[in-house]
Amino acid sequence: MADSISTVDLFCGVGGLTYGFEQAGLPVRAGYDIDPACQFPYEHNTKAEFILEDVEHVNGSDLAEQYVKQSDILNLFWQVKHLKLIDFINAVNYLL
Repeated sequence: MADSISTVDLFCGVGGLTYGFEQAGLPVRAGYDIDPACQFPYEHNTKAEFILEDVEHVNGSDLAEQYVKQSDILNLFWQVKHLKLIDFINAVNYLL
């Protein structure tokens, strides 16, 4: 399952939900939280990147960067084989 889905944890706190996802085999790309005190325990408890940012200011492009920088566009293509190529291209262009 880990090859077919990954997550981003909003309001990640110290990483409890992220830890659970990782234990279940779901990779977490990043955790977002506004509290700088959460960074050390989050990074210690999980394998994900901690991003100190108010989720009110996070948009789709910010989240897409977590996947694009991990070269997941190709993985996305293989996961959505049922889409026509033009639909895939439009989806990628929307994310970028």
